[in-house]
Amino acid sequence: MAAEKRRGSRKLESSPATSEEILDVAEQLFGLHGLDGVSLRSIGVAAGSSNNYAVQYYFGDKDGLVRAIFERRLPALEVQRARLLGAVTAAGKDGDPRALLEVILLPIARALDREGRCSYAAFLLGLNHFEGDYSPRSEAADLAPLTHHVASLMARALPHIPAAIFEERSMAAWTVFFSALVRWDRRNADGRAVLPREVMVASALDAAFGALSAPVSQEVAGHIA
Repeated sequence: MAAEKRRGSRKLESSPATSEEILDVAEQLFGLHGLDGVSLRSIGVAAGSSNNYAVQYYFGDKDGLVRAIFERRLPALEVQRARLLGAVTAAGKDGDPRALLEVILLPIARALDREGRCSYAAFLLGLNHFEGDYSPRSEAADLAPLTHHVASLMARALPHIPAAIFEERSMAAWTVFFSALVRWDRRNADGRAVLPREVMVASALDAAFGALSAPVSQEVAGHIA
């Protein structure tokens, strides 16, 4: 019996595709239901694992699983953002907040799962909606230094937005953008998508920039002052 357990452990350990499938499923389910709405066991089952503790084996706990999702996604996103920022800088638009917003958000629109959906955008939307200032997300900031640099450039390019509300404005803009991506995926799945995907993404960027750069009302400015 002990030998069988050891063989089973080695088999699980030698199946990297299993961990990738778990990450795919977790990203999708967290986006749909939030972190508290999904158990680790249900993620393992949905990933096709017959081991009730497969998720714990690879990732330890839910925080470890969330961190692993970021560790898988953010390095590739940083590479794409570096390329976009290089093009923006070469074009002399590194002070253009709309161009900088595209540097941050376009790679997320291109981060598709195996079924061609924006499951990572749905995951981020779920975190924003259900979890607020979730600590593993904050701790993952070290994986995306370029993103924070671009955000700081964007803040400087929007001097009419007080620093005290820039982060809240940014979260609102991201939420607008992620929601548009997720909604289009759902409509496309049942044949109700009206706009081509590239047009939808451009429109979502317009809406996100509007949310980010809208004038600050006298009431808000007076309260901050």
